[in-house]
Amino acid sequence: MAASPTPEGVHRDGLNFVFMMMVNRVNVVNGEISICDRHKRPLSRYTLSEAMEVAIVNDEQTLHGVTPIIQLDPLQPAYRDVLVITFSKR
Repeated sequence: MAASPTPEGVHRDGLNFVFMMMVNRVNVVNGEISICDRHKRPLSRYTLSEAMEVAIVNDEQTLHGVTPIIQLDPLQPAYRDVLVITFSKR
């Protein structure tokens, strides 16, 4: 089984910065984060795979997205918990 992120695809949130921290991931693969320039050209790709790993994205200058996660063992629970905090100027 696969689960897609929301929103799907490479996008901007319309803020200044996006902070993403892996809380826990169990029985899943993928969930690769893509960072692209304003023209959707790839700049970086990585996967937050361990608890406390962090990504901070400049949402004014870049776009970001994440690939769907795929459950490894269909008989076991599967999840990817990520803490997302957004920052914007007033």
